[in-house]
Amino acid sequence: MLTENIENVYKNIINSIKKMKGYSKRTSIAGFIKDTKISINKATTIFNHSYRYIKKGLNELELGKEIKLDFETRGRKPIEKKLPDLADDIKNIVEDWSQTDPKFKTEKRYVKLTIKEIRNRLIQTGKYDDASLPKKSFLSTFINKIGFKLRKVQKSKPLKKVLETDEIFDNINEIKNKYKNEPNTVMISIDAKDSISIGDFSRGGYNRIDIKACDHDFKTNNTLIPFGILDLCSNKPTIYNTTSKVTADFIVDCLIEWWKQSEYKDNKKRIVIFSDNGPECSSRRTRYMHRLLLFADMFDIEIVLAYYPPYHSKYNPIERIWARLENIWKGDLLNSVEKCIKYMDNMTWKGVNASAYLIEKEYKTGIKESKHTIDFIEQYLTRKKGIEKYAITILDCNA
Repeated sequence: MLTENIENVYKNIINSIKKMKGYSKRTSIAGFIKDTKISINKATTIFNHSYRYIKKGLNELELGKEIKLDFETRGRKPIEKKLPDLADDIKNIVEDWSQTDPKFKTEKRYVKLTIKEIRNRLIQTGKYDDASLPKKSFLSTFINKIGFKLRKVQKSKPLKKVLETDEIFDNINEIKNKYKNEPNTVMISIDAKDSISIGDFSRGGYNRIDIKACDHDFKTNNTLIPFGILDLCSNKPTIYNTTSKVTADFIVDCLIEWWKQSEYKDNKKRIVIFSDNGPECSSRRTRYMHRLLLFADMFDIEIVLAYYPPYHSKYNPIERIWARLENIWKGDLLNSVEKCIKYMDNMTWKGVNASAYLIEKEYKTGIKESKHTIDFIEQYLTRKKGIEKYAITILDCNA
């Protein structure tokens, strides 16, 4: 009778333990083993658990605390954790070799450098060796993940290439390296976007709300032209808009307004401007050069102009802002100027909020300078030999 009672007690204990879960169950099984002095193999049959599970409970009972499995230490580590600087190092390498999609259909940039070339340049930095870097196929996937595609776009090939193209790009890289750490210098990228037709027109995007657009995109005189200034030091985009014309006067008025609003006017003595060589901002446009000279004189600063070669404006950093903007608003109807500016003002670039403004002044085209003014301007311009149209320094008249 006594033996029967003992068996019933053990059965009740076993049934109670089976109803438990987790840490308490494992330690209770371990306690039962120690009290009854049965083997672990016997316990696996009684409690229907693996040898490893019961052994873990014995170890926990001995330590007096739960043993948690560290899953984070298992398996292959993500490349971002193994090489935390890899993404930034790749961006620094491909930055000057990347171009924006000319149709602004994507924010990804296209890179001319091959995977092999990028790997070699990473190794040349001294931070990596062939063994530490991932294989070519994995590196290709990673580069695509951070926003770069390693292929050329047929439609974005330049229509023609001037003889000085390579020399012009060398000059741009030289200026970037010379002034990137200069405390008295600010570098900006400028450009005007194609005019935007204001109206109920489809822009080829998608929206979760049912929006009806006109069945034809009729021509309209109601247009808006954005002009962007991208601060390459702080990554802040500033967009000035006009319903008039983008002229030399408009461009310099925007630059002056941006300079007045910036924090640089009190502590910077030089502006480096990267731009394309468009008709209104060309270095041969005397009205533009005259206004820039007055700008330099007004604020006692030096202006360095670095132009991209013809048909290569896609390398200009401000073009990436237009790609972002097109992808933000393409699913909506831009039926008012206020709506367009609101989109621009709410945009962010690399975590920095953009600013957008409307310039209501009317601008006239065709304003020319006299021969005397042209001669006066040229004496304050320093043009780099061989690429005189693409590398100019404007000195303050009072310097």
